[in-house]
Amino acid sequence: MDLSTTVWETANPGLEFIEVNSPQQADFQVFWVKEFGVEHVGYAFGSWFIEVGLGDSNCGNGMWQPYSEKYVSDIMTHEIGHVLGLGHDNDPNSIMYPIALNWEYGNVETNKTLTSNYGYFQPICTSKDLTTFNWHVSTDDPTYGFDVYFVPSIDEFNKWAAGESFSYFQSNGCSAVSMLSVGGTCEGVPKNSGLLVIMGDATTQPLTEITLNTQETTSQSNVISDPSDSTKSTPTSDPTSSIDVTNTFSLYVDPQQQFSIKYPSNWLVFNDESCPNEVCFSDSHNWTAQLFVTDYGEQEYVGSTDSEILDTIVTFEREYCNDATVNEAGYSCYDFDLAVTRSINLDGGAPTGERIFIVHDSMIQLQE
Repeated sequence: MDLSTTVWETANPGLEFIEVNSPQQADFQVFWVKEFGVEHVGYAFGSWFIEVGLGDSNCGNGMWQPYSEKYVSDIMTHEIGHVLGLGHDNDPNSIMYPIALNWEYGNVETNKTLTSNYGYFQPICTSKDLTTFNWHVSTDDPTYGFDVYFVPSIDEFNKWAAGESFSYFQSNGCSAVSMLSVGGTCEGVPKNSGLLVIMGDATTQPLTEITLNTQETTSQSNVISDPSDSTKSTPTSDPTSSIDVTNTFSLYVDPQQQFSIKYPSNWLVFNDESCPNEVCFSDSHNWTAQLFVTDYGEQEYVGSTDSEILDTIVTFEREYCNDATVNEAGYSCYDFDLAVTRSINLDGGAPTGERIFIVHDSMIQLQE
């Protein structure tokens, strides 16, 4: 809601939206709809009522999938335009264009139970002819892994099931073999593509659960709304550029294709000189919470236990916090507190062999 109202306020200096405590105080109300089940994904009635869809079951597998936060925000922005008195616009670059040119789902997570020598095909859904997907697959089997391939269509799964050779995308980030947990970014994939997961000929337990995450990379999109949207003549500027956000949880895949991680979609991502670690995530520029993915190297901690490694890292981060100042905003960091930790050992794909990554949330309090 804030993302959409900010767009209108930016395009119209002097316009201000105020959140109130009761419907009686409101000029208009917003309701969220899990799935409309009809053609439109947003609806505005007069100048006082908005409904916004959160997802649908229109993908080929019939499973409900959430829209990306960007897409939901664009729907809301469009419907607020109707509340402000704007009708539909014939310009495809306008937020008031009535047709969804590039609808987009958010992070889709699927859990499947498989056994040895079984396969599973997870289709993607996209409005584009060619697109890019971030993906991640993991298993609860501690010993025996799986192969995974981005393939052009379910036909390749049927070929594999028939004992025939099958085609898959050869680019980096589109396949992996003998993995317990792996992710990647596959570019240039067409509609009807999907992930093919193939179990090996052995499993620790009779049944194995695999978890798949797929997420299309964010792109520009417009929204569709019910053709009966009512309008009135009010001179309000139409913001033509949509909001650059993704979904409730986004999937990050590092450029070397060595790990992936889900993070809150409205957080900022840093993997440049501003981040002392491999990649950093923060809730805002004036951060109150941060998450680091860190490779502290293997040699420095030879002979140390996991807890000793973690204690060293926490000490380093606490000292970094005590000395840190966000100069442009006038904030300082204090009272560093470790929120949660997760240790991941990576092998078989890292260029330097086994590496230790520590993933932890740093809850930072700020003081002006």
